[in-house]
Amino acid sequence: MRRLRRAWLVLVLAAVGAFAAGTGVSLLFSDSDSSPPNRVLNPAPAAAAPSPATTAKPVPKTSGRSPAARAARLPTAQLVAQLFVVGVHGTTASRGTLRSVRAHGWGGIVLGPANWLGPRPTRRMTAKLAAAARAAHRQPLLIGASSDLPGVALPHGTRAASARRHAAVVGRAVRAAGVNLALAPDADVGTAGGPLEQQAVANAPGAVSRVVTAALQGYRRAHTIAAVGHFPGQGAAAGDPETQPAPVGQSLAELRARDLRPFAAVARSAPAVVASNAIYAAFDGATPAVLLPEALTGLLRQRMGFRGVVMSDDLLAASTTNHTDVGATAVALRAGADVLYVPGGPRAQDRAYNAVLAAWRHGEISTARLRASAARVLALKRAYRIVH
Repeated sequence: MRRLRRAWLVLVLAAVGAFAAGTGVSLLFSDSDSSPPNRVLNPAPAAAAPSPATTAKPVPKTSGRSPAARAARLPTAQLVAQLFVVGVHGTTASRGTLRSVRAHGWGGIVLGPANWLGPRPTRRMTAKLAAAARAAHRQPLLIGASSDLPGVALPHGTRAASARRHAAVVGRAVRAAGVNLALAPDADVGTAGGPLEQQAVANAPGAVSRVVTAALQGYRRAHTIAAVGHFPGQGAAAGDPETQPAPVGQSLAELRARDLRPFAAVARSAPAVVASNAIYAAFDGATPAVLLPEALTGLLRQRMGFRGVVMSDDLLAASTTNHTDVGATAVALRAGADVLYVPGGPRAQDRAYNAVLAAWRHGEISTARLRASAARVLALKRAYRIVH
């Protein structure tokens, strides 16, 4: 029996490795605690990831445990915390990180290249984070993999069939590390010669739509949440919104004809959408889209019918672009985001959290608004069996 299991494992690794080599997915299969933190993703054996056949079954609905009922029972401090996903430092669950998880009950954690050592050490870290939340009687965590982890983003020129396989492999790889959310795929339409062209899968909206649709199927197959970026499309931005003010000069009609088409194609199937930090001439030409109700509530939810979770991009970057403190930026939860992503250290995260809590106390954000977003977050967690 042992020999049969070993032979099966070798076959699985060989098959997935052959796919990775054939499609340009940079995924290595060695795993070492001494690996450098910026190494590519290293999937553990496929058997370590939950099987979609057993995890994708719908959870029976019970009124007392519905997402809305859960949100209504949460104290306001925990209700607000469910709307934050935060970055952490290092490759281990430090005392400060564990203390923050226990104290706040964050909605989730996002891991980047500096947090990744491969599936086994990362799984030890994520297990400690999950245990800290559980011990403090907090809601289970979303644990995300950022798109700049090598191997997560789809390369420019990827075709739909490859995108589906790529997403399934990445989904299983991160699941093996205790991660349940990928900040991918990107639905941005590239612009020839533009600074973000290589970050887009294609320069034609039809091609991007097909690739993103296929990638979502792959992530669903791996039972991993996919957060599609960056609404309303930043492929034509004049710079990188993560590092500088990045204007997008198209009119709303031009956005509809090009950049919005991939989002329209997946509006009914994407579990989450990430809002862009770029600045759009189609709106006020000065405010990042993540802070604009016209973009998130008016366009994405009301016009396009999106019912999933809207997540902000890096709010520290948005604060820099908007020349505001991260606390003031976080209060822009009113624009329509459900989840606020704040990387960096505990000070910035606490400022953002306290600003939202203060806005609620002063009547600037209603309890109903907080509960609506928390219910979406909890519904997402329940759909992927993170909560039951």
